[in-house]
Amino acid sequence: MGNLYQFPGDFGKWVNQLQETYGDIFELYIGRERNIWLNRGDIVEKMMMNSTRNNIYLLRMNPNDGLDEMDLTTKGLAFNRNLDNWELYRSVLNKSLVAPEFQKETLNLVQKTFEEMEGYWRKLGPNAIIDIPQWNLNLVGDVIIKLTTGRSPYSLTTYFNEAYKGEKAPYPRSTPWEETAKILKCLETYFTAVQYFLFMPSVFRHSLFYPMTWSLLKSINWKQEKLKEIVKDRRQEIAITDDSEPLRADVLTMFITANTGRSIIGKTTRDDQARPLRDDEVEAILWETIGGSIDVTAHVLGYIVEHMSRNPGAKAKVIAEIDSVFNGNTERAITLEDLEKLNYCEAVINETLRLIPTGPLSFRINGEEDVIGGRVWKKGTQFALNYHGITTNKSDWTDAKEFQPERFLSSAAVKKNAFLPFGAGARGCPGKKIAYDILKTEMALLYGKYEVDSIDPTAEIKYHFNVVNACDSGKVYIRERNG
Repeated sequence: MGNLYQFPGDFGKWVNQLQETYGDIFELYIGRERNIWLNRGDIVEKMMMNSTRNNIYLLRMNPNDGLDEMDLTTKGLAFNRNLDNWELYRSVLNKSLVAPEFQKETLNLVQKTFEEMEGYWRKLGPNAIIDIPQWNLNLVGDVIIKLTTGRSPYSLTTYFNEAYKGEKAPYPRSTPWEETAKILKCLETYFTAVQYFLFMPSVFRHSLFYPMTWSLLKSINWKQEKLKEIVKDRRQEIAITDDSEPLRADVLTMFITANTGRSIIGKTTRDDQARPLRDDEVEAILWETIGGSIDVTAHVLGYIVEHMSRNPGAKAKVIAEIDSVFNGNTERAITLEDLEKLNYCEAVINETLRLIPTGPLSFRINGEEDVIGGRVWKKGTQFALNYHGITTNKSDWTDAKEFQPERFLSSAAVKKNAFLPFGAGARGCPGKKIAYDILKTEMALLYGKYEVDSIDPTAEIKYHFNVVNACDSGKVYIRERNG
């Protein structure tokens, strides 16, 4: 069990408490595995290298039978121990997410889906309490699943129909939405499973806690079968599409056609690695793209609305910047050029992520003996990076616990590796730009059209850890600014 018997229930908050007690480097045993926790930016510098050459920190975990049981160590990106395959997958994903067609479609879908959400809000009436994190989970879920698979899960429609009494919103009858919608609901179970299989020793998984093990594996197996169906169907659609007809630019299509004659994204990696991806490889990367995009992005808006309600000066600057860029008209199509002008909005996003990073933890192992934090660590030492501890470390930040977006208006004010909400280097999150594009667009649409006020701006901002820091606050009243 190691230190697990001391576990208070929220892993992220526990680690932060341990940092306050023991400092910026401490050890924690999880089962038989010794984890060295790092909580300051300068200590993790070697792990943030951009190059994959001579980089001894590319692997995240030592061999782990729980991750093996989830089939995560030979596929995908997060825990893959085959670095040649990892580099191929990383290249395919990076090129897919920066494709111009993909970026433009992201903005179009966010704006279109936000308009759908506004329609539901109007049905609720003027005094309704709007749970921003939950609405946004479903909005971002609709956007990301549509961008990745080409299918619409209609999560907003489902959320409205399940959460509110009265008139029900119709579903498009021509769309097989029901099974796809379950994928979004499966995410939280999947995040629970990653923690459980990663940290719970096998002897307990298959004895005392076997009912939970069986339940989580059942959910994982359902998810796998659904992904197989989605990938198989799309591959067949591509096969019968004439070569002269352009293919739609969703992520799944880019993955399937990568390194083939029909590739949308061109050459993805060096010649000796370039090859088409098998279905099981596409399934794994597709799931990680979905899982790594929705919750990490969606919960940020909940934190933003709480900070804006507590900081009226910052809120006024956000509204003034949005009004200036859009001339009071956010009904028009929003462009990438518009988003580049929203510098203060970006500073607000950064400061929000600094105080409560939605992706607060990561892991690395050293492929060779190395010196970290003034100590020599043997090869294969398991390091844990506490991004939450790093982004609020008093040695790197003045008034570290205070909300001050202005600190991000000057790059000189941010120390190297002191701000890592998306990681950095070769292991940094490839979807970082997409996340910022979604959040800036949402801020423009929300604050450009509405007065937004927390139901209790004096209460503590609440959250819980389930791989991501999920926002439990973010309930607001809204009214149209020109209404």
